[in-house]
Amino acid sequence: MIQEETRLNAGGDLDLTLPLARDPDGQPVSYRIEATVEDESRRTVSAQTQVIAFPASLNVEASTDGYVYDAGKPIRVSLDTRDLKDVGRAAPVTLDLIRQSYDYDRKKKIWVLSETRLARSQVQTNAAGAASTTLSTPRGGGYLVRATVKDARGRTSTFENFVWVLKPGEDYGWNYRDLTVQLDRKSYAPGDTATVLVGNPRPGAPVLVTLEGDRLRSSTVLRGAGAVLTYRFPVTADMAPNIYVAAATLSDGQFYSNDARVKVPRVGAALTVKVTPEKARYGPGDTGKFSVDVQTADGQGVAGEVALGVVDGAIYLVQRDNSTPIAQVFDAPRSNAVGTNSSLNFYFSQVGTVASAPRQMETTPAFAQDKQSRAADAASADPLTPRQEFKDTILWVPNLLTDAQGHAEVTVKFPDNLTTWVTTARAQTKTPRFGQGAATTMTTRDVIARLSLPTFLVRGDTVTLSGIVNNTLNTAVTGTASAVLSGLTPLGGAALKPGGAPLRVAANGRVRTDMQVRAGNVGTADVTFTARTASGNDALKLPLPVKARGYEVTQTAVGSASSPSVKLNIPRDANLKTLDLSLSLTPSLLSAVSPALEYLVGYPYGCTEQTMSRFLPALLAEETLGRAALPQSVSQNLPDIVSAGLARLEVFQHEDGGWNFWQYDDSTLEMSAYVVEGLLRAKHLGAKVDNDMLYSGLQYLAKNVPNPKRRQAERASAYRALADAGKVDKAQLAAFARRKDLEPYALAQIALALNKTGQTQAARDVLDRLKAGRIGTNEGALLHWETPKRGAATPGTTTGTTTAFR
Repeated sequence: MIQEETRLNAGGDLDLTLPLARDPDGQPVSYRIEATVEDESRRTVSAQTQVIAFPASLNVEASTDGYVYDAGKPIRVSLDTRDLKDVGRAAPVTLDLIRQSYDYDRKKKIWVLSETRLARSQVQTNAAGAASTTLSTPRGGGYLVRATVKDARGRTSTFENFVWVLKPGEDYGWNYRDLTVQLDRKSYAPGDTATVLVGNPRPGAPVLVTLEGDRLRSSTVLRGAGAVLTYRFPVTADMAPNIYVAAATLSDGQFYSNDARVKVPRVGAALTVKVTPEKARYGPGDTGKFSVDVQTADGQGVAGEVALGVVDGAIYLVQRDNSTPIAQVFDAPRSNAVGTNSSLNFYFSQVGTVASAPRQMETTPAFAQDKQSRAADAASADPLTPRQEFKDTILWVPNLLTDAQGHAEVTVKFPDNLTTWVTTARAQTKTPRFGQGAATTMTTRDVIARLSLPTFLVRGDTVTLSGIVNNTLNTAVTGTASAVLSGLTPLGGAALKPGGAPLRVAANGRVRTDMQVRAGNVGTADVTFTARTASGNDALKLPLPVKARGYEVTQTAVGSASSPSVKLNIPRDANLKTLDLSLSLTPSLLSAVSPALEYLVGYPYGCTEQTMSRFLPALLAEETLGRAALPQSVSQNLPDIVSAGLARLEVFQHEDGGWNFWQYDDSTLEMSAYVVEGLLRAKHLGAKVDNDMLYSGLQYLAKNVPNPKRRQAERASAYRALADAGKVDKAQLAAFARRKDLEPYALAQIALALNKTGQTQAARDVLDRLKAGRIGTNEGALLHWETPKRGAATPGTTTGTTTAFR
């Protein structure tokens, strides 16, 4: 609506005053404001926001308790009047019930919407801006419930809702371009009766209405002269969380279908899951206990199955838990497994195998540390055994069973992490009820020893390492801080002295002590830092990798069954302590050819392309791998497969010598070149190819390849086939090769054709053009050629890349 350029003020702000147009129907209007700012370096930053312009300072909303009503029955309307600050205000509201109908204008030959007001009432909202009333009408049809309110300045705000009123035997004069299915409510509860309006684009045609979902529940046929049909059905509990009501009709050679989802929220399906740690705080190596209690919506304990996990809460600082709540997973909208089709368009598809029975659920933790052995170690360990075992996940119980009161308990051995642990429990019962809960507990110490280390060192480095002591108490502590090195040379630092460094830490404070070290040997060094005080002790041991001074070299080698030995050259100056041998054996693509041939030749092919693709790959595999490598069924039947394929190609050849997909369609250069190229290769491999069939195909290619209206890809394929047969016009080929618009597929085919005819330099020039168009990904590790797609017959990126590598 408005586009201008201006400047920001000295504070970087801009105040805008925008004219807002009034909606002629008294409806709110939404405006989007976009701004782009450019700085002195010409960099731009953009942002946008949305403004809603209300027609008045007082506005009204009207909602109905349904969408479909019977004639003469009350239409319940709720009103809400609010100011622009969303505060409810008392106001008089004019409520109109307006019947809508469509009349055909014979002169203009269009349907014209007309409105007739059948009822009006004045309703006063209370101090909170709320009111309710009822309307009714004896006639059926489509109605607008229109609410109007005026502010202190006389400006009008309008809100509209659409409802259907049903009356048997009444034609509402509505017309539909397509089949529509409309429900009378947004959701239902078991015991309700759902009313469905079906808009029939062919009035008088019967309409099939079905209730569907996981299965076909019911079906009925609706008949009526009008364009609107009505269907009602009872809502039952087994329809939760939803089913579908579908409609279909067939008239004048047209098939119409549509459906609507019937929402039936599950009642009482939510479980309350409470996880309670025995203590809020534990120490490293302690054994903790968690209680899990599962209750139904009415507060009763219930037996159920619980999946419980305990993880380090720090991982949620990296990535929050985005898993969908379990109740939403199982009560998510279900897809419709039923489909309706007609004889106008159908197909058959293979049905998959029947799923096997589910395996038994686990009754023990899937993984956790060995609690008995760890408990024995902890009992005999020194109180100042350094902390060095750190884990992200310490317990996962996929199937924890609660008793009849909904109670269960688990124990866990905490590792050396000083962190907050998050325990999450997700529960379900035999009846479909679901819920989840979480709790936290902490492992910590009053006095905490920490280390600040680099990720790694390089041999010869001299660095400063830091030990940090945290005091979590409300009183100051005194003691000593000491460090022990393994694999590093100490250079200085009070903590490295035999008696350690004197330590005094203020209440809720921390202190740091530094140590200078040198990395002398390649490998993994260890640093142990200990804090001893009268109020508490802690020790921490962390590894520190020391790498060789140099750079990593990775070597690869290729071998085969005939030459299984490979040699790797190790540089003389290599540090043998850093040498790592990783052996990875990857079979070549040829190993997949033989198993695939049995499927390839046994598939029930029909068209020309499929026929050629059936026997030619088997001949090529025989030449490359030898007959012994072929599947027995292919090896035994290969002569018959080749003969049958050649005979079918001869039948499919057209009178002009060319081919297309089928016997009676028009010949194309693309398919003819594909067949001729295949026949030439089959003949070279010893197949008995009819020379007259091959000669006629070559004649067709030679006659049609100069046609400039043909696509460049199929002309390039034809030139390639003629070149392989020694029948190409070299001058035509050279002229075609000089085209500047050749795409990768055509360049690859022409380079092969030029090389076949002895035009080596021209072939190299085309090959250089092809290589110049390659696109590298993964820092050049992967290459491909992009081919613009101009229809289904255009060779795509994969085909162009494959041809380029030939």
